[in-house]
Amino acid sequence: MCKESGVEETPLTDGRGVERRGLFRLGALATAATGVLTLSSLDGSPAEAAQLGTAPGALSLGDLSAIYVPKWQPDTAYSAGAAVLNPNGDIVTAKTKFTSAASYTSTDWKLSPTYVSVVASGTGLYQVQDVSGTYPATPIFGDAGSMGFAGTGAPSGIAGGVGWYKRFGFGAPGSPVLKTTQGLFGNTLYYGPTTDDSAEGGSSSTYLKDDGNIGWVQTKPVVSWEANVRIEGSVQAVTGDTAPVGGMGSRLNVLGKAHVASGFGFKTSTQTDPGATGTIDKYVAYWQQVGSGASNAFGMYVVDPANSETQLSVGRSAGTAFKAKYGGDTDGSTSLVQVGQPTTTYGALVGTYLLTTTPQTLIVSGGASLPAAGGTFMLDSPNRTIVTYTAFSGTTITGAVIASGSTATTNGQLMLDPKTPNTTALRINAQKGQAKNLTEWFDSGSNLRVRVNAQGNLVTQGTSFFAANGSATTLASMNGATGAVTPGTTAGLGSAIYSGNGAPNISASVAGDYYYRKDTPLIANQRIYVATAANTWTAIA
Repeated sequence: MCKESGVEETPLTDGRGVERRGLFRLGALATAATGVLTLSSLDGSPAEAAQLGTAPGALSLGDLSAIYVPKWQPDTAYSAGAAVLNPNGDIVTAKTKFTSAASYTSTDWKLSPTYVSVVASGTGLYQVQDVSGTYPATPIFGDAGSMGFAGTGAPSGIAGGVGWYKRFGFGAPGSPVLKTTQGLFGNTLYYGPTTDDSAEGGSSSTYLKDDGNIGWVQTKPVVSWEANVRIEGSVQAVTGDTAPVGGMGSRLNVLGKAHVASGFGFKTSTQTDPGATGTIDKYVAYWQQVGSGASNAFGMYVVDPANSETQLSVGRSAGTAFKAKYGGDTDGSTSLVQVGQPTTTYGALVGTYLLTTTPQTLIVSGGASLPAAGGTFMLDSPNRTIVTYTAFSGTTITGAVIASGSTATTNGQLMLDPKTPNTTALRINAQKGQAKNLTEWFDSGSNLRVRVNAQGNLVTQGTSFFAANGSATTLASMNGATGAVTPGTTAGLGSAIYSGNGAPNISASVAGDYYYRKDTPLIANQRIYVATAANTWTAIA
């Protein structure tokens, strides 16, 4: 039999060498760590080792124990500190003097300090075992009393590649935590420009791999990094804007004489490989899916100007209430700003409902007409709640649930059709000097009422134009249908004034109205007329 060096060994007994099969020998590990070549284990029991030691010239059991670590054996007496190789292949030492049972019990043994402990909880550097046994143990850095590895998935438990757990102020709740404290920190220093990629302090990537090209389906969200802040119990964070509470923060420091041509706090992008045919149905660079419920809430709050290179919209995508778009709209106009809301085409919900994500049945007013095979409608409520449903028959909506990102409502509301093009109430076009009108106002039926044309003229169609003072008293009006101009005072409107060629014949006139005739300015009693009754005129000049 030969050593690992290749030199033939002296037999341990009378002509019999100890077989190496099944032995655990640290060899190089022990040599590198201590400079002493030690540690292997006998494949047999201590009794077998003792029997080997009875032959003339054989090594004694004591000699063997200095070189070899035996395998653990059942029903065997062990002294405190005795080392064995446990069934998992780890070197362990007995915590106290005892006799082993028929099966191995890990609580009787202490893992060698050269191993990282695998425990349910611990301190320092240790590993937490997945209780389901599905995943390998997770290395943990920290001082946790318990990692709390209770999960909600199947199998239960949380598994990861590495973790950390840090507690500050534990044992003295409410006492100040001194100095700068962080659960995990790192600094990456560059002393020259990078040539291949970004200079980065760290990165996280999540890949959905399809090595088998089977096209599997993911139904849960996918994120590369999740940031979460949790405020518990009666803890109060009350400083406000100077010390806000949030999931993630970003800071750009430019010190000394440094110069940055373009900086950002948060940047997002999409990327596809050349020749890729994958598509994205919807992309949101920043997504607040559910309202915060705060009394003073902002989806976005900035000090610097907000800029969009293409379009800024306010309102749900299915029913935009405000839209500012660069370069004109799909209707061929050069509209820069449009303000409007969805067209009302459905009936109203009957009764009071608390809409939830649980499918439910709703009743609508008679005459409502919704697609029978299911669809979507929007409630004409402050929250603009979007509801999807599976079927409609008569006056009954079935399978109604709140669409993703909507806010529940408790009131029966008028239902709007989000697929119908918006009823534009106001349109502001690009700039003066173009052929397009500058500003247009519409009524709820999309009828044009007021227009400022490209020349800056104010045009009204089919309605009256009113001028009022600060107290909302109408001082003057102009009727776009009849052409009447009605001046007044702070007490109210006066007589309507008409003008034209020929004698007056105006069915809309009433007693007290005046008519100025244009074609006979030099003929007496054919210049000015007064109405004494509806369309009854008397010449006065």
